[in-house]
Amino acid sequence: MSLKKNNIKDEIVKDFQGNIINRTYKLSFLKKYTITDLHVSKITGTLIPKEYFSNKKVLNLWNKKFNSNVYSSNSPHFLSRHIYTLETFNRYKDLKNLKVADLGCGNGGLIKLLQKMYSPKKIVGFDYNKKNTRNNKKNLQDFKTKFFQNEILEIDEKKFNKYFDVIFMTWTLSACAEPLKILEKIKKILKKNGHLVIAESSRILVPPTYKIEYYFRYGEKTNTFNDYPWRFSFNSLRNLLLTKNFETKSYNNFNSNDNLVIVAQSKTESKQKFITDNPKIIKNFFKKWITFSKKFKTF
Repeated sequence: MSLKKNNIKDEIVKDFQGNIINRTYKLSFLKKYTITDLHVSKITGTLIPKEYFSNKKVLNLWNKKFNSNVYSSNSPHFLSRHIYTLETFNRYKDLKNLKVADLGCGNGGLIKLLQKMYSPKKIVGFDYNKKNTRNNKKNLQDFKTKFFQNEILEIDEKKFNKYFDVIFMTWTLSACAEPLKILEKIKKILKKNGHLVIAESSRILVPPTYKIEYYFRYGEKTNTFNDYPWRFSFNSLRNLLLTKNFETKSYNNFNSNDNLVIVAQSKTESKQKFITDNPKIIKNFFKKWITFSKKFKTF
């Protein structure tokens, strides 16, 4: 189906508003793994869960994880991810003397690396969790590093109006129930032509390296779409950013990496074109992943 740019944009906005009525295919064969129904847009190929928590409920779910020490951004696994993300951006543009924010900074793993290995002018970490914020202030706050206990949508737009040169969101956007509103907020606190760096662990349309059960956390009590509502392909994430005029300027070789890192630049108006996925290819990708997974007894 051939649609004009504005029509494609409207469809992508509907995708990330969770609109599935009369515009998606239901991937019924995945129900065993996903608990809730997973749909794919007939036009854009974007994956859309039928059900997911509100923004507040998602935040409270992550609060419990941090408070019970189930999750830490200071683990070797996440520190390696963070340094990879920082290096991916630093090869594109030097972080020295820039004002940098980390949205959803958690235990401050990325910020610790920024302090030790790079020389930004200012570092600001935002996190919803009180325990994280308190510990970060105690252990990491200094004359150029500040922390605020905020959910992203409640960041003070007046205080940080067009303030940051670079904003990092690492493994956070997929956990946001309302990604379109998150990008609108970022637009207000990012400088004109500033950069947004998104890192995710998306495997959509990427050759699988582990079983599909692991990807959807099959067998866990928590519905995976409650704490991670969105699953991105490269194109669907790029399209999401483009709806708010964030142009993709650089990205890593995600086909041979568990991390997908996109460097996008904020524009007043973008001339980049939307690139959609074929829903039939998305469907066949998951069917092949199931076949691949059955070859292994454990994961």
